[in-house]
Amino acid sequence: MKKRGKLERLAAAFSDWKTLAKAALYAVAILLILGIPTALIPNPVFHRMTPSNALDYFFLLTTSLLAGAYLAIPAKTCPHDVKAAGGGVLGLLAFACPICDKLLVLLLGTTFLMAYFDPIRPLLGVISIVLLLYAIDKKIGKSERKELTV
Repeated sequence: MKKRGKLERLAAAFSDWKTLAKAALYAVAILLILGIPTALIPNPVFHRMTPSNALDYFFLLTTSLLAGAYLAIPAKTCPHDVKAAGGGVLGLLAFACPICDKLLVLLLGTTFLMAYFDPIRPLLGVISIVLLLYAIDKKIGKSERKELTV
């Protein structure tokens, strides 16, 4: 049997409207769950101490879409769940306010966070995207192999 390309496998995984609807719902839920506490979605409860920029919104949207897609792909278990979770955490660190996390401020101090952590946040966002894409690719491959053996 001919092996399909990555884009063909991705299209096949989301050809079912139920899977596509699940991915959209998961993505919106993750967007709200991560966007409200980081104050990228304006709300009266949380306030951001550092100004947000376009990259913060890009990483929020990308993390939400990729994590929603990962969660929607049907598979019983996947050994790459840890990579997907790591990608989600790195994504959160990429767009969250660096000095709003009291635990990080307590452990590292605001000076360290603004001088050393803030400049590497875009790199964390890129690593997050790579990890989530890798996990999606492996999960699609696993679900495709399962379909071929059934």
